[in-house]
Parts: sequence; C-alpha cells; structure tokens
Amino acid sequence: MFNWLLTIINKRLSKKYGWQPIWFLRKRFDKVLIKRIKAFQRKNKLFPSGICGKKTYRLVLLKVLLGIKQRKH
Repeated sequence: MFNWLLTIINKRLSKKYGWQPIWFLRKRFDKVLIKRIKAFQRKNKLFPSGICGKKTYRLVLLKVLLGIKQRKH
C-alpha cells in the first residue's frame, strides 16, 4: 500500500501515545516496521492495518510491560 503514508501516521501516533519502533524490534520507522506491526496485529486478532493506533498500542504496551516484569523475576 502507501508505506510512506503509513510511516507518517505511525510517527505521529508514536509521539501521541509514546511508543517506539523498538517495541516491534526495529530501530526506525520504515516498511519493515509496518510489516512487523501487521504481523503483531494478525497474531493478536486485530485488523492488520500496519498502524499502531489505540488498540494496537494498548496491547503492545501490555506485552512490553509484562516482558519487563518477567525479566526482573
């Protein structure tokens, strides 16, 4: 689709919600990040839009926090 548009949208949503590409194992905003977001969405039964919006953000945040908590124990 329009990877450049999805990249712009994800950058804005990243600032709005406070997520980082590293949450999807990427260092930057690019087409691979979009693919990883889509894979995460499919795996978690969300619509695979490639955009880390409100629902995707909440779910990935939960998984990031649970991962940090599990590493500390």
